[in-house]
Amino acid sequence: MQKIIYLSPHLDDAVLSCGAIIFDQIHAEKKSVEIWTVFAADAPAAKLSAFAEELHARWKTGREGPALRRREDEAACAILGCEAVHLPFADCIYRFLSTGEARIQTNDDLFAFDNSKDQPMVVTLATFLQSHLPETCELVVPLDVGGHIDHCITRLAAETLHRPLQYYADFPYAGGNPGKVKDQLIPEMRLHHFFPSTDGLKAWQNAAAAYKSQISTFWSSTEVMKNALLEYSRSELGSVLWQREKAAY
Repeated sequence: MQKIIYLSPHLDDAVLSCGAIIFDQIHAEKKSVEIWTVFAADAPAAKLSAFAEELHARWKTGREGPALRRREDEAACAILGCEAVHLPFADCIYRFLSTGEARIQTNDDLFAFDNSKDQPMVVTLATFLQSHLPETCELVVPLDVGGHIDHCITRLAAETLHRPLQYYADFPYAGGNPGKVKDQLIPEMRLHHFFPSTDGLKAWQNAAAAYKSQISTFWSSTEVMKNALLEYSRSELGSVLWQREKAAY
């Protein structure tokens, strides 16, 4: 059975972006799908930044936030029928620089990739993927629409692997922003349209709803989120992947 691995920067990105596609790949195309969430590790046992504490308060999770989010991810993946794989790297809100300074101190820092600060993480992730990915799998990675540093790190690390890639537009950053999506494309990418089934769309909405702690980050309610997914699925870039046949170097 053909295996497809989606790299998801966080515990929701691949499902939010590609839920219906994944469901139909499994149930209609009879493919095996795994979602590897890169930044899925626990919060550090020692200190947390003020920004991380603020997010924990919003999520109502406390320090157990990553563990709760992993359970949400497992529930979401079960709805789609895929396997959840959690990698041992910490979300950027939990990372500290060699100076002892928190990598993320304000919301703006989330979207400010800095080569001197973030390239070491690119190298670490690329080395891990090189050692652990099956040689024959299809690999699907984020375009990095929106510019979140963990999404950028994930794409850059995948592009060092010297293998063909497929790309997905990062939702909700891509919703209503076709210009931002197109800014992340390169000429050799070939567009592949999908036509989600009714069951696939429903599973996508229900899987996204499993991330209960994250709904308030982008939407006022679960119902608003489900409507946003439906609208996005009908847009020109809402149910597509981009194929890059030539390996990235």
